[in-house]
Amino acid sequence: FEEAPVTDARGLTAPPGGRLGAFLAAALDNGLYLLPDGRWYISTVHGEAELEETLAAAEAALAVVVGVE
Repeated sequence: FEEAPVTDARGLTAPPGGRLGAFLAAALDNGLYLLPDGRWYISTVHGEAELEETLAAAEAALAVVVGVE
């Protein structure tokens, strides 16, 4: 969903801009590493505490994106 076509590997792996890029950067600042296209992976080894921690970090990242901090 880029404005210009992807023509090389660097363009394919470049971090996204806009709100998604801002969310990914804020998520990383809050301890979440998400893939550049915004995908998340969880595992059956993640328990309730890990899921709560992840959701709290995502909520904090969303607050940064919408300017609610």
